[in-house]
Amino acid sequence: MKLSIFSAATGAAMVGALVLTGCASGPVASPSPSTSASVSPSTTPVDERGADALAEFEVAATASCDKAMAEGVVETVAAGDKLAQPEWWLMMVPKSDAIDGFSAARYSSATDSAEVIYETYEFDTCYSATQFALAREGGIDLNKVMHVTYDKMMRSYVAVGLQAESGPAVTFFFLNDAGLIEKVQYPGAEVGEVAFERAIRYGALTSEEQGWFESAVAKVN
Repeated sequence: MKLSIFSAATGAAMVGALVLTGCASGPVASPSPSTSASVSPSTTPVDERGADALAEFEVAATASCDKAMAEGVVETVAAGDKLAQPEWWLMMVPKSDAIDGFSAARYSSATDSAEVIYETYEFDTCYSATQFALAREGGIDLNKVMHVTYDKMMRSYVAVGLQAESGPAVTFFFLNDAGLIEKVQYPGAEVGEVAFERAIRYGALTSEEQGWFESAVAKVN
């Protein structure tokens, strides 16, 4: 599991992760992970998934991050026993819709407050793609970064991150028919238990989400 319900696990592979927004000196350019990942843009049909799970998941992860950065994305985070009651919203807008160079934020329903997000790896739609891109740039064997299998019964890719300081972290990634990540689950302590789940929606923010995003940016300014 990641170190918190809204941020990605830390580790050496994440040093220099893709930057979403600017700091005091202004926006920082953030290339898409696909600019450095040498994979085919095609997706694997549902009934053929699992033959080469790692390669298939790299394609899916990269395509998901590309779509999120190009069109925007919202990831809602809920506890496994309260899936209908999200606790967090992570929002990303395309660069063309950024406000003062900021393009992402998170909102907490518990505190009714929002804050900006600075790096793409906080999004499950981009975390794995970022790991793959950094590994390829550094000439690192992808098998040393992540072990991936495909669970045909659950119809999900099971990724075991090997870079987390706390040890291997298991995550279940569910894809839609287009081969994009649409749901992510983090297992609990018991077999079959879901600790947290992220539901993913690509595209524009709702008016309410846009308001949260704007309030997060206003705090920085």
